Amino acid sequence: MSTRAAAPLLLVVALVPWLTVTLRDRGASERLALRHTATATLGEIIHASALHVRSARADEDPCPAAAGPTPPLSVACEDGEEGRCRPRRASQPPRAGDYPAALWLADDGWRALGVRLSEPSPFHFALASEPLEGGGACRIFARASADLDGDGEAETIEAAATIDRRGALVDQRWSLRGASTP
Repeated sequence: MSTRAAAPLLLVVALVPWLTVTLRDRGASERLALRHTATATLGEIIHASALHVRSARADEDPCPAAAGPTPPLSVACEDGEEGRCRPRRASQPPRAGDYPAALWLADDGWRALGVRLSEPSPFHFALASEPLEGGGACRIFARASADLDGDGEAETIEAAATIDRRGALVDQRWSLRGASTP
């Protein structure tokens, strides 16, 4: 084999480890970006919950109703385009990973908060709340879960906050369970 013929082969052999690391890091970067987007959405859910509590009448329970998970867990986001669930309008033909966009409005909890996603996401979102002693305040738990690495195990991002008519105190420790590392 001439030196000239061996050069491309040597280049390929030298690039394989670099490509492997780069692709693995790219996957980790993409998962990190998706987690960031889900975390921002959880922040929006907490904000909407705080507005809900602030606007509640004194004679009613200020806590938002439970909501989700939306999309339903029966929708496999990993089967959707780019591994994401897509909210589908009634006029659009169904595809793998799609769910009716109207589910956001059909859920009493999301509808009361004015929360609905219009962009594709690999995450399923849910909200739970419980009133605190003395009334006028509640504790909320917002959750996003998804199987980002395709291993069949969902990872979950959870946030909690205590909310009263003055505002929200978000727990400093959000949790991320089940996430794979690069």
